[in-house]
Amino acid sequence: PALSPAASWREGHLVPLTLDLPATAPKAAGGLAQATYELFAGIIEFGLANNLSGIVTVTDTRIERILRLATWPLSRIGQPKQVGNTEAVAGFLDISYASLLRIRWRGRLNGPVLWQPVLIQSA
Repeated sequence: PALSPAASWREGHLVPLTLDLPATAPKAAGGLAQATYELFAGIIEFGLANNLSGIVTVTDTRIERILRLATWPLSRIGQPKQVGNTEAVAGFLDISYASLLRIRWRGRLNGPVLWQPVLIQSA
């Protein structure tokens, strides 16, 4: 998709946030930790609250798989590149109410994860 600088956000820190959970963390769909779904929902809620249409990120291909399992797939901008011990890929994540609903459903989340609801529909 075409990116508008005013409507997109650069993000590059999904790896430590999604993988730094104990093995005993509560699980949701796809065997992913519920906290992973909460993180993704919070990112989308933040984006919606700030009128973003997407997030541009460079992340590890292992995180790309987690995003796909969570039903928030990364739209690749290019081919993966080896960066040190990591295979990195650039991509675009959709920020939309539809994405938020999919993440909430898959993660068994009943409402907003941020302190203040960002959408009237999400309250």
